[in-house]
Amino acid sequence: MSLDEGKLTHIIRCSDGFSAGCPACQENGHDRSGNHLRVYSSGKYGCAVDRSAAHSSRIYALAGLGNAADPWAAPVPRPEPIEIEKTWPVETLEGLVKDHSYWVNRGIREDVLVNLRGGVATKGQLKDRYVIPIFRDKEIIGFTGRSIKNAEPRHKHLGKKSAWVFGGWDSIAAKRQAILVEGIGCYLALVSRGIPQVGVLWGVHLSEAVLGALIEANPDDIIISTNFESSGIGQNASLRIREVLNKFFDPGVVRIGLPLSKDFLEQTPAQQTEWEKRILRQERMSDSELDISIQSDSLFP
Repeated sequence: MSLDEGKLTHIIRCSDGFSAGCPACQENGHDRSGNHLRVYSSGKYGCAVDRSAAHSSRIYALAGLGNAADPWAAPVPRPEPIEIEKTWPVETLEGLVKDHSYWVNRGIREDVLVNLRGGVATKGQLKDRYVIPIFRDKEIIGFTGRSIKNAEPRHKHLGKKSAWVFGGWDSIAAKRQAILVEGIGCYLALVSRGIPQVGVLWGVHLSEAVLGALIEANPDDIIISTNFESSGIGQNASLRIREVLNKFFDPGVVRIGLPLSKDFLEQTPAQQTEWEKRILRQERMSDSELDISIQSDSLFP
C-alpha cells in the first residue's frame, strides 16, 4: 500500500481493500464519520468527497509511506464538465415578488415557501417563474425556477447544479434517515406533510456533492424515491443510484421507495398514507416488487 495504515483512522476491511477516515478532510474538521477514504488492494486510493489531484496529494502528504511523489496519489482521471460556479448577492432576493399562490394552490404550505425565501421573478432569465434560491452557508450559489405559466422548460436552473446540496440535511442527520427525490416539487410536498428529512438529487443522477453530503450525514436509512413513470426512467435511475450507494454504506441501509403516483405532488392523501405506512415504517420493497412495478405501472401489484 502507498499509504501508512498507522496514520489512518476508522479502518474497515473489505474484499478489495479498506475504507478509512480521510486525513485531508479531517484536518479541516470534516469526515466525522470516518469513511471518506477508499484504499484498494492495488494501492490506489481516493476520497469519495473530493476526487481532485490536489486533495489526493494532501492525503499522501499526511499519511504517505515516503516523501517522494506518490504514483498512486491521483485517482483515475475523468473529464470534468465545463461548469462555472458563481454567486449572487442576497439582495437579489429583493427583486422577487412574494406571491406564493402557485405552490399554495398545489397543496404546499406557505410557511415552507416563506422559509425558503422564494418568490416570483418578473424579469431576467427566470421571468414568470417561482424562484427558490440555493444557499451554501450564507451565500447564494444558484436558483431553481418553476414556470407559473407552464412554459417549457417548466423547470429552469441558474448556477452550478452539480454543486448544489439542497434539502433538510439537519433533519437527515438528526433522524438518521434520508429520502432522495428528483426535484423541488417532491421536496416541497414531503416537507409540507411533515417529512423534512429530504435531499434533492436535481434529476436522476447522484452527484458527488450529494454523495458527499450523505457520507457526512451517515444516515442509518436511505430511501431512494425517484419519480414513478410509465417510461421507467425514474425506476431505472433508482436502481443505478442504489448500486452506487451500496459501495459506501453498509448492507441494508439503502432501499427503494417510489411514490405511488408519478411523484409526491400527484399522490392523493390515501396514496401518501399508504406510502408512509409501507416505506417510512420500514416495510421494504423487494427487488421482485420493483421489477413488477416497472413493468405493470403499479408499485404494489
